[in-house]
Amino acid sequence: MTHTKSTLRPGLLQRFFGCRTWGSHSGWLIVTGVIAFANFLYIAQLRTQDAVSWTSQLSTVTMHAQPAIDPNVGYLTQALGHLAAHDLLHLHLPWWNPYAGVGMPLAGDMQSGALSPFVGLLLLSHGLLWFHVALEMAAGIATYLLIRRWVPSDVIAITAGALFGLNGTFSWLGNAVENPVLYLPLALLGVEIIVTGMSRRRWGFTLLALAIAGSLYAGFPEVAFLNALMVMAFGVLRSFSLAPVQRWRALGQMAIGALVGVVLSLPILIAFGDYLAVSDVGIHRDASHMILPLRSLAIMVNPYIMGPINNVPATVGYWGVGGYFGVGLLTVALMGVWGRRGRAIRLFLLSWLVLSLLGTFNVAGSLYLWNLIPLVNRVVLGRYITSSCELALVILAAFALDDMRRREWKWKRAVIATVTIGSFVYLLNRAADEVTRGTTMSGTAAAAIAVSHVAPFVIVGLLLLATVVARGKWRYLLVATILTVEVIGNFMVTEVAAPQHYQLATGPLTYLEKHLGGYRLVSFNPLQPNWGSYFQLATLNAHDLPFPKNFEELIARDFPLGYQHAPWSYYVYEGRKGAEAYSKSVATHVATFENAGVKLIIANTGWPLDPAFIALHLPVVFRGEGYDIYELPHPSPLYSAAGCQISSASIAGVTATCHHPSVVIRRELSMSGWTATINGHRVSLDLSRPYQRIVVMSGVNQLRFNFTPPHETPAEIAAVVAVVGLLLTARRNRRVVARHEDVTSPSR
Repeated sequence: MTHTKSTLRPGLLQRFFGCRTWGSHSGWLIVTGVIAFANFLYIAQLRTQDAVSWTSQLSTVTMHAQPAIDPNVGYLTQALGHLAAHDLLHLHLPWWNPYAGVGMPLAGDMQSGALSPFVGLLLLSHGLLWFHVALEMAAGIATYLLIRRWVPSDVIAITAGALFGLNGTFSWLGNAVENPVLYLPLALLGVEIIVTGMSRRRWGFTLLALAIAGSLYAGFPEVAFLNALMVMAFGVLRSFSLAPVQRWRALGQMAIGALVGVVLSLPILIAFGDYLAVSDVGIHRDASHMILPLRSLAIMVNPYIMGPINNVPATVGYWGVGGYFGVGLLTVALMGVWGRRGRAIRLFLLSWLVLSLLGTFNVAGSLYLWNLIPLVNRVVLGRYITSSCELALVILAAFALDDMRRREWKWKRAVIATVTIGSFVYLLNRAADEVTRGTTMSGTAAAAIAVSHVAPFVIVGLLLLATVVARGKWRYLLVATILTVEVIGNFMVTEVAAPQHYQLATGPLTYLEKHLGGYRLVSFNPLQPNWGSYFQLATLNAHDLPFPKNFEELIARDFPLGYQHAPWSYYVYEGRKGAEAYSKSVATHVATFENAGVKLIIANTGWPLDPAFIALHLPVVFRGEGYDIYELPHPSPLYSAAGCQISSASIAGVTATCHHPSVVIRRELSMSGWTATINGHRVSLDLSRPYQRIVVMSGVNQLRFNFTPPHETPAEIAAVVAVVGLLLTARRNRRVVARHEDVTSPSR
């Protein structure tokens, strides 16, 4: 019996999405292999990505430079994400964090990524590494699939996947800004499937819905919002490639996909919205004035022209960027602006890139135009739009490589692009030199800057040679190789700078775990904010955004620090100065700290503390490994009630055996969403004061407490309905595709 290629059954993705251009499984594997190779130093444990090493202040660490721009990779992504994953493992939805401040919402803060599909990876050994590698690989595969819609070459799609999977946002940010990035190419892919599949039912709107939902659950709504703007604009553009009737059908499917995605996300969106209503959002009340200095463009193009991240003191003000591009990618993307195939898409990507950069640096007041879009003024545009610009450059570069493959190429393109970018880099290098000239810097920084003065011109020269001299398939293969080598090299610089090893201070941690009990601790520096959540040690120090307003009020009234600090933090690293100020606050307000349940205080041995604190003569109950732990004499327990015996106390509940009616004080932050039962019966809970109160009767009272965001139940019902709708649609679409295959397949 003779078999023909047309008789082969489509694979899983082809069946689901009605698409026969998904590339090969080997293509996926190569993308993930390149990304794994770029993470080799981490995977081989020659360097560590564990943020406890450099953000907890509870370890000794050796590193050459800061491995990520934002220390929230430790405070929020790793510390809070690990707690959320622990709750999920024990089948508890992570709505509340009892280990930060006097308790505060967890999933509702968004930045913890508490309901991200990848958050469970944080429970693994070296969990932060696997969490980040999974995001990078997923982004690489999503980009590979997107490029395969436009380019039939596996080599080009693999190159694009590697370029975006190792983009500058993944390399530099580290914190929750990274989490939604992978869903942008998936959403664009959903739009593209809708537009190109109007002849029969497709799964484009389903993919679009899942991408939008994933982006929101990922945990950084600012990036998700800006990405959604790009997807919306792209969808409108692509719809104009269709006839009017099909255009409206396509736009309708996109709207349905977006709506379903939002409905799927209601559980996290409602939790976030409920929290926003009672919290401080800091700079996001109005971020319209947040503009990057123009010289930051130098490191966005030539990443290490100012040295490693925050390594040169004079450059610290320029590292508010959201990632980098790289000289090679910028050059080839410029080559990709020309070309006949996909002309509208190319111009759209160029326009998005130009408008984004104009707004980032507020050129000619262009940020004002961005702020006319609702909610954009709540977003730090220059930091959070970068990943979409990186994807735009990758797609343009893929088009350029495809032009070379098809031999739709003119050498003038290469000359114009290389000369333009080379000249641009030269000017940016001079601007960066004005910042670093005459400043004291480490040998590592000096070496990075020296290499960065030469490497871009070597890359541009090699690209010019490859595009002008090479012929046939060698042209695009050489260019793809140069781009891949450059992106791996740039990505691995932070890896080399990361800690080689660190030693966590297990002595004080062991003591705290054994002796803290149901009380809280305060840190004068070690065990930085939210790391108590990681180790499940209730710590008054807290850092998050949003930040509860009633906790801010409690801080101002009961334990002020005596110096200006960020409104979304209660003591983030301030060094010796901060430790001295904090010790003075404790000495001045001992009673209120004790009333908050504070029992233990951890400090660095030998650090100067305020004389008033020293005069308290608090006993040092632990000393070792460079840390001291003090004990306050009269801390209040989590639960207290006059005339009652308290037993079996935990965050979830308590038994109060009372001789007469009384009021149980629960020293947990009051917030709408808390409910209580006594002996199984729902009772009212007084949330009018900072700490919760509940009236109990004489006798045995079994109290149980639960926190669920106030409007969560209808949100969860709506999300379940959306899931059922998608499943029913999936079943119907599979039948449509199956019937189509039966009609079109030849008899065998």
